[in-house]
Amino acid sequence: MTEARPPAGRLRRVEPAPAPAVATPPRDRPVLGARFGSAAAALGLVGRLVAAQRFDAVGCHRAGDSWWVLGQVEPDLWRTAVDAAGGVAFVRAGRTLVRDTGIGPATAGRGREQVDPAGLTPVTVLDLVRVAGLQPVPPTPLTEAFLLLPGFVARTVLRRALDLGLHVEHRLTRLFPLFSGGDEPTTMVEVALRGDRNVSPALLAAVARSPLSAVCRRTGSVLVQHGTTSPLDDAALAAVLAPDAAVLADAGFGCWRVEPVGEWVSGVAAVETDLPVVDQRPLGDHGELPPTTVRLVPALVSGQQVDAALLDEGDLATIALLLPGHPLAEIAIVVPGADRHLLTAPGGLLQNLGVGEPLACVGPGPLYVPLGRRLSPHLPSAARAELFRADEQTAVVVLDGRVLAFSLRLREPVWHQWVQGPPEIETQLPAEVAAALSALDDVPPPMSQTWGSRVRNLFRDEPVRPGSWRDDALTAELAGDLVHAADLHRRNNDPLRAAHLYERAAREAR
Repeated sequence: MTEARPPAGRLRRVEPAPAPAVATPPRDRPVLGARFGSAAAALGLVGRLVAAQRFDAVGCHRAGDSWWVLGQVEPDLWRTAVDAAGGVAFVRAGRTLVRDTGIGPATAGRGREQVDPAGLTPVTVLDLVRVAGLQPVPPTPLTEAFLLLPGFVARTVLRRALDLGLHVEHRLTRLFPLFSGGDEPTTMVEVALRGDRNVSPALLAAVARSPLSAVCRRTGSVLVQHGTTSPLDDAALAAVLAPDAAVLADAGFGCWRVEPVGEWVSGVAAVETDLPVVDQRPLGDHGELPPTTVRLVPALVSGQQVDAALLDEGDLATIALLLPGHPLAEIAIVVPGADRHLLTAPGGLLQNLGVGEPLACVGPGPLYVPLGRRLSPHLPSAARAELFRADEQTAVVVLDGRVLAFSLRLREPVWHQWVQGPPEIETQLPAEVAAALSALDDVPPPMSQTWGSRVRNLFRDEPVRPGSWRDDALTAELAGDLVHAADLHRRNNDPLRAAHLYERAAREAR
């Protein structure tokens, strides 16, 4: 189950971890022992017993250079945990500890090594932690970090953390020596940082290099220096040291018992401002928001493609000279207007012809603005659709101080600009066929046309051609289905226009 995060601006209150609960061991369970060559190895067994909720049934001891852990724990768990920690298992037989046979119930082997428990000196887990020390490890990202700083460092760190957008709180904290005791405190500023993601590693590294400063992670009521670890993992440390609050750090900073002074204070309170707070003279009633006028403003053109061009009468004559033999002559269309005309193509022109005013399609539908311009304020797609009403029947061009609407029903191929209708076509028939058709003209046909004219019209009627895929793509594009239009271009080996339509679809979806 995921732990609920604290609300923004506040840091999670960490309560001391309760000591692990465990049932009282049965009186008939044998006393078991384990001997280790180092305090770190003994902590390995302690950590496993804490995780298994058996730590309340054990105690720690020392004999010379050896470290001992004694307890009344199930023999199978004890043997496995001791072996995993690199120790030697013993079992109490009478008044001595005898090396365990390791087979079956916990029994002392005859003739095996014996140790007198009277020679063992009781120690605490804190003694084991002190002797084992901390080991350096690669620092991992922190979503929460706790800093212990002298006052002259805290001021700068608070300001920098706020500049980075972190949630910052701080409080005064007294530190007392953890191992040697002593009543003379060292007072420092404890700073708590939390980010929406990870706290800046660069900031933490800079703080760690500052004098008399420590960067820590919190586990229960214990602060452990960032980039270090104890042989006893963080969760076990919090359990065995609870409810005491402590700091474990390297020799450069030291280990301390922590006594917070007061509550957390927002880091903003420590930042000075040069902005005075003054009274303002009444300005009257300004409760109504004035309407905003949609206008065109300059915009970046890097990477923008030309979707269409706005032409005047002189430009029509120019394209009649420019486009014959050009690839656009095959696909471009012209939508005529009163004094301006729209030149476009399925998927866009994708090049600046140097004629007319180049346009970019901003959608939805065929809604165009001049290249290098954009609408201000920014309007969502639904707002543009409602304001300008561009659809499969109407193309709209927004200019400075003017909005033009073109009826797409009037569109025609661009080659109509230099080809003014088909030439006169003569029907060639043999003389006897022509005479027979003339004779048939005297017989009234069942329809209004004469027989001859009906036959002759067979040569004149244009065959019905199915619409091309470009027509389908243009229809889909004008209807706002840019993805379908792009798929048609892609399937018909026009990847450049397909990519442009996919890009337009992505922009309009934002």
